[in-house]
Amino acid sequence: MEQEFTFKLNPSGVGEFFNHRCEKFLVYEGFGDAVEKIGWQKKEYSNTPAALAGQKWEREVIAKLRERLGDKAVLVHDPEEIAKREGRKVRKDDVEYFSLEETVELLRGAKEYMQANHLDRFYIYQATVTYGDTFIREQLGELSDEQIGRLDIRLNHPDLIRVDMDERSGKVIFSVVDIKLAKKHKISHKIQIALYIRMLDAIVRDHDDIDGEVDLKYGYLWNFPNDQEKPFTVPDVDVFLDDFMEKLLPDTFDKLEDVWDESKGADGSHIGELLDERLSYRPGSACEWCGKYEQCVAWIKEHEPLMLLPYMEGHAQDVLWNNKDIPRDIDGFRAFVEVEENRSRMSDASLFWKRMLQKPEKIEHALDGLVNRLDGDGGRIIRNDVSAVDMPKSQSVMLLMTAQRDEATDRAYVYGVKTVRIRSAAEGGVSVEDRIFLAEGEDYAKHGGAD
Repeated sequence: MEQEFTFKLNPSGVGEFFNHRCEKFLVYEGFGDAVEKIGWQKKEYSNTPAALAGQKWEREVIAKLRERLGDKAVLVHDPEEIAKREGRKVRKDDVEYFSLEETVELLRGAKEYMQANHLDRFYIYQATVTYGDTFIREQLGELSDEQIGRLDIRLNHPDLIRVDMDERSGKVIFSVVDIKLAKKHKISHKIQIALYIRMLDAIVRDHDDIDGEVDLKYGYLWNFPNDQEKPFTVPDVDVFLDDFMEKLLPDTFDKLEDVWDESKGADGSHIGELLDERLSYRPGSACEWCGKYEQCVAWIKEHEPLMLLPYMEGHAQDVLWNNKDIPRDIDGFRAFVEVEENRSRMSDASLFWKRMLQKPEKIEHALDGLVNRLDGDGGRIIRNDVSAVDMPKSQSVMLLMTAQRDEATDRAYVYGVKTVRIRSAAEGGVSVEDRIFLAEGEDYAKHGGAD
């Protein structure tokens, strides 16, 4: 196998990393389809419905802005409008975003444009920013020249650049606005915008003839179904982005290069196996959205099953990662926590481990439950020392219903129902009937359909 790799680094991927806090996710996204070459499974699921809903919301926002402020206050690189203006048909290579050169021209002429059209504010939709020399020098200084050469540097397109005139200084202020279908500000979205801001700031400072500056204090999110963008304080997330750029990304690159050097002459699957061993990960609900999810779970079950212990939050997982002497297999961990000093050290480091280790039977129940789950049986009752509201004694049926609220329509719907008929503990405590009904579509979810 050719011992080379390139790594895609884009703002949305960097932002999404903070939902996962997982080096495997970072590498998986950075390699893209090339993950197949190292024996990792290629992303198979599709988020087309969510993407289409997001694009629809973007169009609604642009339409609202144009209706409210006028077309001159919302600059859009519309292929149809451009073709009509140039007296031609739309071509296949026509794009819906301003090129980097066109973006620089718009920024350079922003003040004159505002004065000529009597505007206090205007927006540029789908401009282009990228990693220029200044950005690379300031933001990626911890990477070696060889590592920087491995970066797959692509063009990036923030949804909106907002242009305002500062009345006191007379300077033009450029701000970044991102349009999101989500209703709440998320850390991943803020990180994405903070990275856009750093790219835009570097571009503006690289061009002395741009009479303006970038707003480094505030970024803006236009969430569904709001009528306007809302600010957040960028310095609040800068600390996380700095840590990513200065430590997390270089550390991951170092691990990648170490594995590549060790794997010279080996096939790709050997590289994937070594990366699984070396890269850190944080199992959680966000993993279900990763294309490597099933492969990762299988690897963890075989090698480090303790990491699948339920309800173990990120800080508790960090205790395991930061203390390499703590075993991550079940038997090894059982032996480890039998030592009072080890239990005390883990309890001092995390409230989760303090709760789990305060009574020997509590951690034993948790480990027994994990083993029961990993064995694929799941029917064995494992008693825990907690109170619970039991079903009426005359009932022996449990109903589990899973619901989802759709961001685009703001409607809640049921997409899964599981019924379980249970024997009493005296009868062995295993389910005697287990049926699952999944909604096949929106109408099915709303009106039912399972017998």
